Amino acid sequence: MKHTLGILISVIGVLILAMYLVYPLFPKNIDVNAAGIKYRLGDPSIEKPVRVQLNGKIHTTFLGKKTFKGEIEIEGEVNQFSKEAKYEVGMPPRDYTMGSIVHFYVDEDEAGDTIPGIFQYGGLYQKKDFEQGAVVVFDQDEEGDADGWSSEDGYMIAYPAGSREEALTISMDTMYHPSLLDPSDPIFK
Repeated sequence: MKHTLGILISVIGVLILAMYLVYPLFPKNIDVNAAGIKYRLGDPSIEKPVRVQLNGKIHTTFLGKKTFKGEIEIEGEVNQFSKEAKYEVGMPPRDYTMGSIVHFYVDEDEAGDTIPGIFQYGGLYQKKDFEQGAVVVFDQDEEGDADGWSSEDGYMIAYPAGSREEALTISMDTMYHPSLLDPSDPIFK
């Protein structure tokens, strides 16, 4: 009887351990629908409420590395290539806190050959599995290609936020990394 009870407890322990190790490997659905603020750095008069919708899945490896693949839609920001507001978002495991917001498309060159294209809307920084986020919106040149971003006068979107001050705080909190920003240098105004 004691032998059978010992085996039963061992089997239950192994099952619990297996669930503990395997459960995090199942993809986690992310469904964010939050109010945010679009603003321009260096110009306090530019502030616009937006709605940010983010849908996708977080995948975790056995080593605990996370990746994210999904879509983001920002109210009022229309994708010039698809005439929709959705963009793809990918966050690789090497730096899970930030990723690119892009749209892949197919175009034709002058000879009529099919060529792949990519439109870069900006970058997404996130914290706590997307509970907070900040988007740097790339400037576009005349051809619609990404033309960079500036911490002096670049456009930002932060969520969840109801005011410019909240958006600035969230942006600084999600984008801060000791190797990138000096905390004594207030670049966000």
